Amino acid sequence: SPCLLVPCGSDDERSGTVVDFYVGYCLEASTLISMSDGTEKQIRDVRVGDLVLSVDPKTGEEIEDRVVYADGAENKMFNILSQWHFSDGRKVETVHRHRFYNCTLGEFCYIQAWEPGEMAFTNEGGARLVRRVDIERPVQHCTIFTEKYNNYSANGILCGNRKSVALEFKKEVSK
Repeated sequence: SPCLLVPCGSDDERSGTVVDFYVGYCLEASTLISMSDGTEKQIRDVRVGDLVLSVDPKTGEEIEDRVVYADGAENKMFNILSQWHFSDGRKVETVHRHRFYNCTLGEFCYIQAWEPGEMAFTNEGGARLVRRVDIERPVQHCTIFTEKYNNYSANGILCGNRKSVALEFKKEVSK
């Protein structure tokens, strides 16, 4: 897909942070991101300097992490939306692919490589992937990068990006 070859960010003057990623590794714009103050924001409304809820990769404790890159104001569009449905009724929507923490494999990996039945790390413990549905329609997509760990909760599911720090603690989940 040509989408995978087109850079959509590099030396970002809005944050002073060098960001290297490609169109198509993002979340649908209305995806809810858990903020460190207990509220949620649609990812399109998250801005540089906002504090998101993150997971300390050594301890598993929930901590705040400062957003250093956010592209919600750019109105990036794509033509295929992937919906990922989980056993607890939760749904997350991505454009092409996005990394989520796979408890079954014990690592962040692109969700399109997941098998049904594999376990996601959720705010309440865990939920199994049930199915994927692809819908052809225009969709706005966004991504964020954070200062420390590059992991955050999207619709209550732990996700990140290729710069996410590997989790060292063991998360016990069963559902």
